Amino acid sequence: MPEATDKTPLVIDNDVFSHWRNSHEYVKQALKDYFTYHKQYPALTVITAFEALRGFERDAGGEITTAQVDNFNRLQRLIGSLIVLPFDLRAAGIAAQVFRKTAEGSRKRSLHRQHCTCKWLRRRYSQRKGL
Repeated sequence: MPEATDKTPLVIDNDVFSHWRNSHEYVKQALKDYFTYHKQYPALTVITAFEALRGFERDAGGEITTAQVDNFNRLQRLIGSLIVLPFDLRAAGIAAQVFRKTAEGSRKRSLHRQHCTCKWLRRRYSQRKGL
């Protein structure tokens, strides 16, 4: 598999996306630098978008109050402004293989690494196929 280069688009994870939404300065600066170089923002996986929306719904207890409407709309606009990569059958198959090979006791700790690996693999396959 070819190595990633400085031209390889970035896919951000849940933590970085949360820090971006919450205006952490280090993320804002890094993404500004990324945009300056690549002329686009990093992509999200559909799982990252789901986690952000799920977290908002969980925190809102299923009902979005008037005070939360602006935050929810901002989240939807941000997600809508980015490329959202699907978690398709190929990515699901790769995740299943990685998961099967992981020892039962270390599964929980390695889920984050597996998720990141699957995002990277999905991105690489998408670039090859021009998706």
